[in-house]
Amino acid sequence: MHNLKDLRKNLENYKKKFLERNLNFKADLFEKFDNSNRELINKKEKLEQEKKLLSKSKDNSNFVKSKKISEEISRISKEQSDIQKKLNELIHFLP
Repeated sequence: MHNLKDLRKNLENYKKKFLERNLNFKADLFEKFDNSNRELINKKEKLEQEKKLLSKSKDNSNFVKSKKISEEISRISKEQSDIQKKLNELIHFLP
């Protein structure tokens, strides 16, 4: 399987090479999945940092906020996992 960073960095070169091999690489779909995946990872990490800060304070009102953040983190994690799976399926069969 190809390195995502390398694919991302040299996408035009890969598209040309795949065309030479008569392979229709869906670069636009790759970019869409890759961007969504990276965006979801960033959101999840920011929420985890926010939750960590809330958990350090001993205020009970933060408990409800922390609970909502946890639910949002779970939702984002599932969505990111689905996108990651689609991305892996897309690049898995590339020569």
